[in-house]
Amino acid sequence: MSPRMLAIFIAAILFIVAEPIRSFIQNEPLSDIYLTVISLLGVIIVITAISFYFRSRSRKQALERAHKEDQLEQLTTETLNQGEYAYQEPYWMMHNHPVQIYNGSKQAIASFQFRFRNRYEKWVSLLGFIDYRNVEVKDHVSGDIVYFEHIPMRKSLWRDKWIVYKNNNKHGSFEVAKLSRKQLENQLLFSYKPEDGTQYEVISPRLSRETKVKEINDGPVILMANRTLLEIKGKGREGNRGRKHELDDQLPERLSFIEKVGIYQQAIVKVENSR
Repeated sequence: MSPRMLAIFIAAILFIVAEPIRSFIQNEPLSDIYLTVISLLGVIIVITAISFYFRSRSRKQALERAHKEDQLEQLTTETLNQGEYAYQEPYWMMHNHPVQIYNGSKQAIASFQFRFRNRYEKWVSLLGFIDYRNVEVKDHVSGDIVYFEHIPMRKSLWRDKWIVYKNNNKHGSFEVAKLSRKQLENQLLFSYKPEDGTQYEVISPRLSRETKVKEINDGPVILMANRTLLEIKGKGREGNRGRKHELDDQLPERLSFIEKVGIYQQAIVKVENSR
């Protein structure tokens, strides 16, 4: 459901509830458009239900295909240099299904997956109302895990915020940056503050497929990421794949690689939803 349709849906519900109350208080008949609004709401509900059914079925089929795939053989990594990594999304981004991240030697050195805090956030996201996807990234070598957990909307109404956990311990915070001149220059900015006090920012121009993670105040770039367009490619007789992402870890000593992946992927979720 698009934001515009969601707004119409909410307005229709408010009208349907408020109009009988107004009619009763003022001792007047219901508005002439009352039945029209009810009909419109019914159409929206039917469209949403049909859309959800087909999206759920597509996700289920994609998940079944994903379990059969050998991503290591399918993902091309021959062009990657030292410090460069790549991964390719499924066409449907599914929760609790790890997406492998490969180095130039075709080794899966890390993976990430989407998680939800509860069933409410899961179903609201699947229905397309609000996206509550949280990113969890795991290092296959060290076993370390970072997790970006969205702060409840009532506490982050104007700017999305996440608490970052590393191995189940609070490790930092991630948020959409405050409105600034850069924001007005057609860019979406994010701020990351780990516990050590160093601050980083994510710069993702809205019309670009390039994203940078860097230290604030004109500091060095520590991660450069590029992604393709949707780029659906067949996997034999089975399924399709989505966009391919290439990551250049330019300063490995600044933040762990899995933190950088989490920062980038969580930002991309928000970037895609802002279009």
